[in-house]
Amino acid sequence: MDVGTAEGGCYPGWEFLRAGWTASGRTFEARLGLAPEIGSADRQALFDAFASMTFARGTVTPASSVVLATGTAGGEEWQLVASGQADGLSLSLQAENFGTGMGGFDPRPDELQITSHVFGDYGDREMVIFGAVPARITTIEAFPPDDAPAISADVLEVPDEIDARFNAFVLVAPEDLPIELHAYDADGNELLHGTTGGYEFPQPTPSPDEVIFEGRTNDCLWTLSRTSVAPGQDRIDLTAEDTSVGFLAVSGPARRRCSSSRSPARESREGRWSSAY
Repeated sequence: MDVGTAEGGCYPGWEFLRAGWTASGRTFEARLGLAPEIGSADRQALFDAFASMTFARGTVTPASSVVLATGTAGGEEWQLVASGQADGLSLSLQAENFGTGMGGFDPRPDELQITSHVFGDYGDREMVIFGAVPARITTIEAFPPDDAPAISADVLEVPDEIDARFNAFVLVAPEDLPIELHAYDADGNELLHGTTGGYEFPQPTPSPDEVIFEGRTNDCLWTLSRTSVAPGQDRIDLTAEDTSVGFLAVSGPARRRCSSSRSPARESREGRWSSAY
């Protein structure tokens, strides 16, 4: 259908056409603008392309989701949501200002398929651990280190229309602790295990060879120290109550500066470490 040149506006001399299609009770419309210099072959190719377009009813699998569990960790509310995706079950942990998830689960895993997130501020932090398990698993037990009490959780049933192969679980554990998890069937047989959370336990820090300086900033006491770690190599650490940073330095004999204004003591201090990395 020719709609004339009234719609041209910024395109003087152009020809504007409209085409419409109706399929399954829905109408689709397209508009075409032809510049004055367009050739007859290009013009006909556009007409043929429009004439060849068809529309048919397709098959769409509706996405479904359900809230499996809700809770509070570190003073923040969260919910665990199961959704059906093209590759099956997808799990997401959602909070007011945060969201994380996982999917693409292996129906025959060698170990538990899990992830975690820590909520809350320092002194009030807790870790939410969640994951998917094969449907035959009924119970999850989590074992924090240092003989802390075990944490047990029953699995959460995932609707079959989302994914009949899996169920899910979620539990809350102490923050930043390596957690060992074991999965059992209804007869108490352990079928899978895994670990998540925390960091490797730090090794004891050796006593420094020299305390270079001690200071105080506001209410924070800090210490700058030196520890020999290898011939010609020292570690310099800045340590405060709840944090520590450090770097390695190449040590060597003091280098004399060409300045008479520096004292020998200051010269020795400045020349002790020739480079750092």
